[in-house]
Amino acid sequence: MNEEMKRFVEIDVDTIEEKPLTDIQKQKIRKNARTKKAPNRTWKKFVTAAVVSLVALSGSLYALPTIASQLPFVENILEKIDPNFVPKNYVALATIINQVESSNGIDIMIENAVYDGTTLMVAYAIHSDKDLGEQPLTDTMFDIKGATAATGASSLEKSADGLYTGIIKMTPTFNKHLDVLKIKWQPEKITNPDTNETFEGDWSFAFTMDTLPGKLEHLKITSTNDKAKIQINKVNYTDLSTVIHYEYNIDPAIMKKQPLSSIHFVKAIDNHGNEYEIHDNGGAISEDGHGFDWSFALYNLSEDVTTITLTAEICYVSQSGEITSDMRELLEPITVELNR
Repeated sequence: MNEEMKRFVEIDVDTIEEKPLTDIQKQKIRKNARTKKAPNRTWKKFVTAAVVSLVALSGSLYALPTIASQLPFVENILEKIDPNFVPKNYVALATIINQVESSNGIDIMIENAVYDGTTLMVAYAIHSDKDLGEQPLTDTMFDIKGATAATGASSLEKSADGLYTGIIKMTPTFNKHLDVLKIKWQPEKITNPDTNETFEGDWSFAFTMDTLPGKLEHLKITSTNDKAKIQINKVNYTDLSTVIHYEYNIDPAIMKKQPLSSIHFVKAIDNHGNEYEIHDNGGAISEDGHGFDWSFALYNLSEDVTTITLTAEICYVSQSGEITSDMRELLEPITVELNR
């Protein structure tokens, strides 16, 4: 355990100044008091002591503002992450996890997480005196109970000496809708990609979280030409995101010659002319085996957005490698009416 961690362990909670909570902090405490979380192994008694102090005070709720700052990376991980990679209201909607595991001189912390019914997002950080490079790599993704497949992406970057902050996005596939996710994460090594040096360890996390409430709208909007067919099947609306699910099929003659070809949406413009970044969730072969089921998310749509015009492109790919501009072809735009 490093010196900063030792100082945290030795904190006398009774000497910490009490300050009133903000409305958002009160909502988070009430929400998480109702949320069942699986215990972590190493830090349970310390984190729990702080949480109990928050909810045991009578009359009103108070915060212990210096608890988070005693850990070298607990406070506001999202402030250190590219804002284009996460929704603006992520923190307000996320479930607080605050689990820390230490092994081989490397501390990993999960701060919070949110699941919109399609994609799980988890904010986490790594602290170590070891040189993990500018963008360290972990070796495993989350194990989500009931998931039959999953796609994912992550962003983990060095934000200060010895501090690495990031977010993991994972889109699991289930045979049925789940109101609660049961999640485990057991990374066994972290790699410095700059030097290929690997640091092994024993970190183990387990927690549960609720699916955000949302509205699912079934659609059948089709765009077809002589090369491909796209059909938008449904839209999932939550306070976090608008997720559009679609299926595509590419002409068999093209797939025979260029078997890695695919279709992705690359542009989204609302009825006011505002353009949004598309966050691709990946996908899988469709149930009938003839196409692909895919989805992507749009963040931060204002309430007065009523339609979104989407443009997709075909990427003609015969083998793995860089996709150049001459391998891309834009398709006709599709306009979707949003009934949120």
